[in-house]
Amino acid sequence: MKTKTALFCLIIFLSILPSFIVGQEQEDKFIWLEEVESEKSLDWVKDQNKKTTDVLKSQPEFKDIYDKTLKIYNSKDRIAYPSIKGNYIYNFWKDEKNKRGIWRRTTINEYLGEKIKWETVLDLDVLSEKENENWAYKGATFLYPGFERCMIKLSRGGSDAVEMREFDLVKKDFVKDGFFVPQSKGSVSWVDKNTLIINTNFGEGTMTISGYPRISKIWKRGTPISKAKILFEGNEKDLGIWGSAEYTVKRTYIIVYQAITFYTSKKYVLEDGKLI
Repeated sequence: MKTKTALFCLIIFLSILPSFIVGQEQEDKFIWLEEVESEKSLDWVKDQNKKTTDVLKSQPEFKDIYDKTLKIYNSKDRIAYPSIKGNYIYNFWKDEKNKRGIWRRTTINEYLGEKIKWETVLDLDVLSEKENENWAYKGATFLYPGFERCMIKLSRGGSDAVEMREFDLVKKDFVKDGFFVPQSKGSVSWVDKNTLIINTNFGEGTMTISGYPRISKIWKRGTPISKAKILFEGNEKDLGIWGSAEYTVKRTYIIVYQAITFYTSKKYVLEDGKLI
């Protein structure tokens, strides 16, 4: 009995020992990696990537697996996943000819046919070359109910931070002097053609410790982003704050999602000028 008790106590001690160790202050030798875009950090990442790639390439199965996987990614038989917006079906497509990808659309009748005729809306390879940037497409937020405008999200090199620009889906071009949100982790949502809900980095103290927006604002066309009105302000320790618009035939609802932790959250709806 004493042996079992001693063993049980030892197990408990070992289970809580890491918490004591973690609680002690220790020097972080890699704190400099927090500067994710610094030359030193990027060089370190490239070096680690090379070490990994060298190990993978040294395996006898590597070439065969690589060629098979590349063939699948470039296959023309892949399903062009549909995103239905109004009278069009949109799809983002990458292959050996479109390395950064093309955002394209077709009609529903065309999509259901045997051979789809696609219309290119935005070519990321052309845009990247024109602007000398490594653009990656990260999605679009459409203006309801006409879907004639959208806010396109562009990421440099595929990072989580995105630049958001207003795009005319009739002219298939960016709107001159349209809505523009500088690079940041965040999102936007249309209230109407001249109003956006924006969740972004508004400056010092406006992001959570997790690196997501802490404040959601309502931004009117023709006014500077600095004059956008606060819709909701969360806490620094929240995971993030996201305001958005939800559409029904009768009205548009303005919703705020407050992610307190990864598993806990609160939701608010704007009613008669108040969040409830």
